[in-house]
Amino acid sequence: MPTIQQLANSFIQEAITSPVLMNDLATMEMYIAESYTGRSLIELLQNADDADAARFLVQSIDDSTFIAANNGREFTPEDLQALCRSGASTKQRKSNTIGFRGIGFKAVVNYSENVHVISGGYSFTFSRDKSSRLLPQNIKVPLIRIPHEYNEIRYNSYVDELINQGYRTIFIFETINNKLMQEIKEFSADCALFLNNISEIVFYTDDSTKTIKSQKTKNSYGTLCRLDMCDNKSEWLVMKAMKGKSSIAFKWSDDRIIPCERDEAVVHSFLPTQENLSIPLKVNGDFSTEPSRARVACDDETAAAVSSCAELIASLFDMVLHNGKDEIGIINILGHLKYDPISELRGIRVNDLVNEEFIKVIKASLSAFSLSKNKKNIFIQPTWLNDDDIDSISADSDMIILGSDEERAMPGIKQLLARAGIKEYTIVSALKESKKVTLTPKTRINLINTIANDIYGFSNERVSLLKQAKLFDADNDVISIAECNPDTVFSNEFAERILGTTEDTSKISYLLKKIGLSEKQLNSFMPTEKPEPQVVSSTQSFEKKVIKKWRSVEKNVAALLKMSSDVLDVEDVSEKNLGYDIKVKNKDGTEYYYEVKSVNYLGDTISITNNEYSTADDYGNCYFLAIAQQSEKEMKVCFICNPLKKLNLSKRVVRWEWIANSYEGVVVEAKLVGDD
Repeated sequence: MPTIQQLANSFIQEAITSPVLMNDLATMEMYIAESYTGRSLIELLQNADDADAARFLVQSIDDSTFIAANNGREFTPEDLQALCRSGASTKQRKSNTIGFRGIGFKAVVNYSENVHVISGGYSFTFSRDKSSRLLPQNIKVPLIRIPHEYNEIRYNSYVDELINQGYRTIFIFETINNKLMQEIKEFSADCALFLNNISEIVFYTDDSTKTIKSQKTKNSYGTLCRLDMCDNKSEWLVMKAMKGKSSIAFKWSDDRIIPCERDEAVVHSFLPTQENLSIPLKVNGDFSTEPSRARVACDDETAAAVSSCAELIASLFDMVLHNGKDEIGIINILGHLKYDPISELRGIRVNDLVNEEFIKVIKASLSAFSLSKNKKNIFIQPTWLNDDDIDSISADSDMIILGSDEERAMPGIKQLLARAGIKEYTIVSALKESKKVTLTPKTRINLINTIANDIYGFSNERVSLLKQAKLFDADNDVISIAECNPDTVFSNEFAERILGTTEDTSKISYLLKKIGLSEKQLNSFMPTEKPEPQVVSSTQSFEKKVIKKWRSVEKNVAALLKMSSDVLDVEDVSEKNLGYDIKVKNKDGTEYYYEVKSVNYLGDTISITNNEYSTADDYGNCYFLAIAQQSEKEMKVCFICNPLKKLNLSKRVVRWEWIANSYEGVVVEAKLVGDD
């Protein structure tokens, strides 16, 4: 084992023999230190973790002196020489260690004029002043190069105490500025997230104590890492690749993945870089970085690390697809993926690589999933396609259509598929399929309206397909225009529904002429106006309830519905334009839909929009009108089940509305009280 004096003599002789080399080393040291500005603590932490330390401590002795210590492996002769020589680390890139360059320790030059090191059988000092005294005056001297014998008796009590506490490697920094203190104040708990060994980090300063604890436990998806810094707690799910160093981390809460904050979504090259991600998670791996690890270089090593992270994403996504439900919440996270088409023009960044590679593996997973179901293609359900038609279309075809059922089980799946480039099931495909499958009235009506309102809807291909498609109710059957003759009588109810769900009847008329309807047939699709009957109100009394006075009638009705002992959940969806305002789920699993109508008095005229009319028709006995009269002190609500069957509705030709001037139902009265 070489002595400190022997090492010092060899470096001194080297400096005298090659003064230009020593000058270059001093210049390089300053450049490295500047590159590592703000990351000195992180580099010390990394070295401690690579030495298998479980504890890391920084303690201030006075305003300008700090001790950093860890309980990891003690210095070896190789470690000592690597510390003195730039880029001579004993660690290798493909090993399990975090660092590999051997230059991170030079970051202490940012704030230190003297550095003392005690580890194992070594005690030595780095001092630019002491080195300069041993060399000719014209030679520039780096701080971290020539080791000197340690003789700082004034620090012995601190060193002895730390050794008694189990710390085995100790650094003492005599500082020339407040940069180290600033790093301590800004140190983030997530620096501990991807460390292999360290579970406790403590900073003792004159005015505060900062403790970071990392507790790791296994679950069925990976490792849960709980970070606790001064009662500021966070929990992360960390998944590691089977091979290599790559891993990903998701914010974790209530047994589910949640999006992390924007400033938390960063690339880690084992410790945080300054590269932000647009998807709310963390990726970690053997990314190529500049010396400070602040920026990531997009080379082959980085691409391989991103690919390894993407494989972890694929494993989660595959599990969700095959289970048919997203219990963990991964879809919500992946829905933030976005491909940037101009990335190649402005230069590829690591965020672009992550998005592109993640989208690529999602596409591959979807393709494999389709093949596992003996299907070739996968599509997204368009808004015009009724849920009930998906199974019938998919049954005998080579496609899978992911729709509302999948969206309920895997919230966000449709948006994610769109981000991955998956297309919606097309109108042309539906028209072709209608020759083999009898589509529901809602889908058939939606198809006709969608084509009529589409500026590209009258192409020769679509007109031809529309003539052949079995879309129209006539003579108690569903037929195509090609199958009918001038005397074919279309269903009045079907014609009414088409007109009742369009904003512009002239477009419907033009389309029907285009596909060959006769004048007689067209007349059945023309609106007629009926006289409005007199208002007649008939109500039934019900027990009185007390609810709080809220801002909207919808919220009051929702509160009223929550009082039922049969109700499990009440959701106000009034801002989503779904054709109803409130969705109610009962304890037996049944769902009901309530459209709230506010009136000045019960018996006042109400109107139903086209969307509400169509939705009421779809849900039948599960659809209610809640006609609400609300004053400052009370509210009365008249509930009408299946209003299309119960009400005498007439159309008013403005924008289509359905008018009811009389209604009967169950009336519930509620006293309104203030929030206090």
